[in-house]
Amino acid sequence: MKVPYSWFVLLFLVVRSNGEQECKVPLGMENGNIQDDQITASSQWNSATHGTTRARLNLLPSSGAGGWVALQHTVDEWLQVDLRSQYTSVTGLATQGRNDHGQWVTKYYVQYSYDGVKFDSYKENGQSLRKEFSGNQDRDTVVYHELNPPITARYIRFRPLTWQGLVSMRVELYTCLQVCTAPAVGMETGDILDSQLSASSGDPSKARLNGVGAWCRQWPETANENVYIQVDFGRPYRICAVATQGNNAGNYDYLKEYKLRWSDDGVSWRESPEVLEGNSNAHEVKKNIIPVIYARYFLLIPLKWYHWTCTRMEVYGEPWPE
Repeated sequence: MKVPYSWFVLLFLVVRSNGEQECKVPLGMENGNIQDDQITASSQWNSATHGTTRARLNLLPSSGAGGWVALQHTVDEWLQVDLRSQYTSVTGLATQGRNDHGQWVTKYYVQYSYDGVKFDSYKENGQSLRKEFSGNQDRDTVVYHELNPPITARYIRFRPLTWQGLVSMRVELYTCLQVCTAPAVGMETGDILDSQLSASSGDPSKARLNGVGAWCRQWPETANENVYIQVDFGRPYRICAVATQGNNAGNYDYLKEYKLRWSDDGVSWRESPEVLEGNSNAHEVKKNIIPVIYARYFLLIPLKWYHWTCTRMEVYGEPWPE
């Protein structure tokens, strides 16, 4: 199966002081990094007000109900999340009831699939029968379950078995992430060619980490200029870190804050909701572990800077199979 390279899941790296991983990292139901079109269901009471977009953990009723509500109330109902990669590791699940009514699921099981066609029921290590998870006993208390073993799959389905009132849920999925060990893609070494670099203005070939000078936007600035520097990897890459460095010439300019944008086709773009911390001087390298993204085209968008908009950069990642 071809993995969609626009896939994005916000996976912050959290490592305990003793080196043990923290694996209760939200995949993005609550914060919106899992997009609305990734959430589907067997049915919904009213798609505008009780639909799958209401299935997000800790969501409150505003323009709609305080949870997803199924149209029918049988054991055939399901709520599904498409994680957009069959390699996603799910280490935990959390559920809540409907915030604005006395409706919640008291017991459920979980199915998973790599292709969205064939689904298997989740079983714990050493067990021959499917795992049945205890659900909720009220509207808002979050009930969390660690998965042992984790599920590695693209599609996750919650399958209600028993409920209070109506079948209604809010959910989150969790994961853990390794340190970014991917190599530099080649901004500094020149493996990324000048022809693969572009920018809103200025000379993008100057944007190489530890090079002389830096890429800087043109002077004077153009009104309403959308400032960016772009790398075309030439094929899809799995990206997990980015480094920036200021201008070692002129006024020693540097970026203080920036965001990222990416695309697999150069037409449809996604943008990180997070602002990344840049540099505090023109010489030191600031490397940020970032949400794992899959993309061919990678943009750095300056937000704040010292003196002028200038930077040198490197990206860390590996080619991703077609």
